[in-house]
Amino acid sequence: MAKVIFMDDINVLILCGGYSTRMKQDKCLIVYHQQPQWKYLLNLFTPIFKNCFISCRKDQIDIFQLFTRIVTDDVAFDFQGPAVGILSANKQFPNKTWLVVACDLPLITLKSINLLIEQRDVTKGATAFNSPTQNLPDPLLTLWEPLGIEELRLNVSLGITCPRKALLKMETKILDNPSSQELLNANTPKEYEQIMTILSND
Repeated sequence: MAKVIFMDDINVLILCGGYSTRMKQDKCLIVYHQQPQWKYLLNLFTPIFKNCFISCRKDQIDIFQLFTRIVTDDVAFDFQGPAVGILSANKQFPNKTWLVVACDLPLITLKSINLLIEQRDVTKGATAFNSPTQNLPDPLLTLWEPLGIEELRLNVSLGITCPRKALLKMETKILDNPSSQELLNANTPKEYEQIMTILSND
């Protein structure tokens, strides 16, 4: 069993605000583990982290039932994407480190989370895993330190809204994950089927 580390100096942000256009259904509602994916991730993180939040659009709030720790996308941002969720959370809770996790990571377990925490470098802008498919830092399972979020904000002010480009521009500690399968995204129906095949084989 993975080692559990209770953290109260890091906020968790589960990104659920995307429009899921490629998947053709809301990715945070897909059931991989007998419950909607947003609830699975929340249940995974809540025993370890004191402060866990859902990031979503205002029109999605009813999806999350009575869960009250919600950060809605700030309408002041005139673009879409994960950077909106990260910067909206930072605006509401400045100077916090955020563990950002996308809702489309169905295979994630505590192994990857604990590795990220154990290898955290607070002197860097972020601690991130190397993507197993792109050989680039994965911005959507990443510890974003306040310094890194400021770099992201600067990029956005220059019209660069991709979080990965912020990681590449700043000092980022990049880790190889021996459980690289846990970083597989499910963004399309084909990828959904591949994930379901992996889960059924397990």
